[in-house]
Amino acid sequence: MGLVSALVVVQIGLRAVIAHSSAYFDVLVAKHLAPDFSGTVGGLVAGSGVPVGWHMAPFSGHITAPWVFEHRSELLLVGIGPLLGTAALG
Repeated sequence: MGLVSALVVVQIGLRAVIAHSSAYFDVLVAKHLAPDFSGTVGGLVAGSGVPVGWHMAPFSGHITAPWVFEHRSELLLVGIGPLLGTAALG
């Protein structure tokens, strides 16, 4: 149940960024992750603090938790998913 809850919250976070963010990069990343299950899992992993590599031609790089904090990225919303999943597991 915790994993399912975490994935749902990550998906909600991604969709909130898409709908309400004014930061082009955040929206671009969220649109890349939101459409499918593997993107949602990638968001969950990234929200857990694991550096995630990405590639959208012609750009590529890594998104890390320190980068999200440093840039005050709205992708921080995705980090709520792992927290909720952990809380649900006890």
